Amino acid sequence: MNRCVLWLCALHLLTGGCGKPPPPPPPPPRPVARPVPVKRKLVIPPAEEDVPPPECAKRDQALAKQFEAHLDAFSNFGLELSPDGKTLLFLSNRGGGSFQLYVAPTNNPRAAPVVIAMGKDGVIDAGFTPDGKYVVFTRDRNRDENAQIFRATLDGRELVPLTLDPARVHYQPRVSPDGKTLYYFRGSHKSRVTELVAQPVGGGDGETVKKLKGLYVLSDLSADGAQALVYTFTSLSESRMGVVDLKSGKLRKLAPSRGTTAHANRALFSADGKLAYVITDEGGERSGVHLIQTDSGEVKSFYYEQQAEVSDLAISHPANLLAVELNMGSHTTVKLLEAGSLKEQARLRLPLGTIHLGRFTVDGRGLVLTVSTADSPTDTVLVDTRSGRMRPLRRDPRPTLRRLPKIKVETLQVPTFDKLEVPINLYLPRRIPRGKKLPVIVSVHGGPASVSSIRYNPLVGFWVGRGFAVVEPNVRGSTGFGKPYEMADNGPKRMDAIRDLEHVNRWIRQQPWADVDRMVVTGGSYGGYMTYMALGHQPTLWRAGVGMVGVVNLPTLIRITSGTMRQILEGEFGRLPGDRAFLRKVSPIRVVDRIVRPVFVYQGLHDPRVPRSEQDQLVRALRRRKIPVEYMIAADEGHSLSQKQNKLQFAGRTTRFLEQQLDLEGPTPQCKALAMPASAPALAPGKAPEKAPPAKTPAKAPAKAPGAKAPAAKLPAK
Repeated sequence: MNRCVLWLCALHLLTGGCGKPPPPPPPPPRPVARPVPVKRKLVIPPAEEDVPPPECAKRDQALAKQFEAHLDAFSNFGLELSPDGKTLLFLSNRGGGSFQLYVAPTNNPRAAPVVIAMGKDGVIDAGFTPDGKYVVFTRDRNRDENAQIFRATLDGRELVPLTLDPARVHYQPRVSPDGKTLYYFRGSHKSRVTELVAQPVGGGDGETVKKLKGLYVLSDLSADGAQALVYTFTSLSESRMGVVDLKSGKLRKLAPSRGTTAHANRALFSADGKLAYVITDEGGERSGVHLIQTDSGEVKSFYYEQQAEVSDLAISHPANLLAVELNMGSHTTVKLLEAGSLKEQARLRLPLGTIHLGRFTVDGRGLVLTVSTADSPTDTVLVDTRSGRMRPLRRDPRPTLRRLPKIKVETLQVPTFDKLEVPINLYLPRRIPRGKKLPVIVSVHGGPASVSSIRYNPLVGFWVGRGFAVVEPNVRGSTGFGKPYEMADNGPKRMDAIRDLEHVNRWIRQQPWADVDRMVVTGGSYGGYMTYMALGHQPTLWRAGVGMVGVVNLPTLIRITSGTMRQILEGEFGRLPGDRAFLRKVSPIRVVDRIVRPVFVYQGLHDPRVPRSEQDQLVRALRRRKIPVEYMIAADEGHSLSQKQNKLQFAGRTTRFLEQQLDLEGPTPQCKALAMPASAPALAPGKAPEKAPPAKTPAKAPAKAPGAKAPAAKLPAK
């Protein structure tokens, strides 16, 4: 049979010809089951907590007792007055612990306040219902940030939980103007989806109005109860504002303009709901206020300050007033604007420090403020909106305050490696003996999009009273100094902030009051990250470090942190897996083998933002190399240090740790002998510190902010 016949026969077999039918085809092979990729859970072995040895425990207790006098000078944060103006609602940490909720009569600032629903855990936020009969507030457990909502009577006798879902967080509840409905966002640390919920204030199940992807926060409700202003953060440098129709659930974007990268993260409705006052940095280098038409998005007018950023708002429709909180970097202040024109009204007589907005009285003739200065604990005042004068709403006795040492405060600008200048707050003892050299603590704030402002800080006061100088540098990435400065550490510029810290260190070494052999770096959260990075990248410049809930390994943190926190971190630092190499490069874990100085590490057990596993990695790596490290874990804290006993223990242990490692007076010889010697000289052999440019003359208030320019002189393009 030739090839052609064979081919024809094969064709006939396939079509049923060429003799008898072919045998049935064999059954198809069973598909091979491909293994489903299993996402491996990241497991980081825990590190054991240290218990202070008996030789040092007495010193810890003695220092904690001394620090308690600073805690006893407690703080009061004013929120608002009741609708009838007779009762002040405020938060206070009297007793030195977490902030609890109190009410007190406004006509007698010395009257003992009444606590509402006292608990071990602190209250996060609170407000009166429109009729003034109840208070609605939020509280979490062990600072796990899963806030729940409660309703209470003013005498505290009736307490009703409005949410009972400890696995989810409930954000910024707002009561509708008619007092019937509670609106809030709820979500989970494990999910990026949040939902806007409407729930009866009297109790009952909530109904979902709208589900949204991302961390959303409720900013305001319109007077007719038909609309809500909501915003979401896409990163620490970008946020979006929108309007939700509460009946249909439809969301429309309000700010910033399409295709624009900017912040729009706090807003209030006008009386008729047709306009919104939005805090945004669109069109300028500092955050201002845009008055935007809610249906069209058209900007009707705007307000900017050349040397400040608007950080909060309060409005009084009866008085036609808008209060703006202004972040000026080293301090904050408040101005009153006419709500329609956004022109400045009465000038307020406020001290140099940190001022926070409360809320207007019902008639708009008063405004609640919280005031804090370096020597005065945070307290509550009422400002007369016509005269600008203020009167205290609380006159609580603080007997230990008079005995505390006074502090000298200065603000300066320190030149860094490029054309920018790093603003710093300098805290020194009021009197320094001639020729006395002070050990220096450099304290870096969290964030990074945050700021260290002049205010009452018990730990700073305690350290200054013990003879330390405290320096708070607002390295690039800090807020209050303009958008370019805030974004100057983003992405590949992350290491520039570390270089800022190096130049702050070298500037301190030139000051006559500084003991250059005893310089410490400390900070919490992002400040903890900066602490570990400084110790690893600048090992010869620091004698010791104190890190609190600090970021150690960005790739692992982004994998295991909460869903909403992951989104923000990715916008600020980078994404996995694409940016893994860069994230590793700018993580402290990469330089942990270069850390040679002693480190004190603090961690809250229930921290959802920077879990314990981050500190565990650092502690294990340091112990493996026998670097002196002391590890404190608080079983009832999260991303926090709020409970009194934890504050006392932290202050006692860290101060004793510094006394040991810096060879200062205080601990017994037996306790000092337990301090392992440092592994490196103050400076590398044969290498002197670089000479930094001299600092500018100290100013009572900051001079021109770094990188600041005048804001745009026209409306933002749409």
